[in-house]
Amino acid sequence: IWILTNLGLVKYDGKKYTLVPMDEKLKIGFNSKLILDHNKRIWICDEAGEIFRMESGRIKKMPEVRQKANEPIAGFYGDAQLAFFSKGGITVHVEDNQTIRSGKLDWLPDEEIFSILQINDVYYVGLKGKIIRKKDRALETIPLPPDLSGNPVQYISKDRNGILWIHSGGSLCILDEKGIRKKKQKDFTGNLIFSVFKDRNQSIWVATD
Repeated sequence: IWILTNLGLVKYDGKKYTLVPMDEKLKIGFNSKLILDHNKRIWICDEAGEIFRMESGRIKKMPEVRQKANEPIAGFYGDAQLAFFSKGGITVHVEDNQTIRSGKLDWLPDEEIFSILQINDVYYVGLKGKIIRKKDRALETIPLPPDLSGNPVQYISKDRNGILWIHSGGSLCILDEKGIRKKKQKDFTGNLIFSVFKDRNQSIWVATD
């Protein structure tokens, strides 16, 4: 199990915790992100919008990703092929041959982007208080529950049952055929949800306080 903490990346092998060596100290906070790509490589996006990758047992900075976007990176998306995005909608793709290319999600409104989920040709984009769903050329706005309307959508993922899991404002919502709704706080051990993660079996893991 890999755990992103304020000290850095920690590996838990079932018996002990080990801090992974770093070439440069990470700026870890509430909005930092950790992902395992389709090649089983570990990537980290820190609070400063810098990208890091684990290579040969060490965390190394990948400055070329932010340089290609020409602005801080906000997160990752894409299950089959990893891509990065900035809050302004700039995308950066790192190919398996290490070729780096950039683009722009020019169909989005002029708002800050906090999260993206792409499943084939369908996009779910997390903004402040809402999600934009794009399929083909059609755009649909999905508002968060009223008590979360002022919060950014920090994470979106789909589990093996086809349910969307949405992290916003320290709470967790689900989106299915019945619509969007908050999970009850009694379903979790803590009062505040810090992060959500989907594993290789498509199961959803939740970290609380």
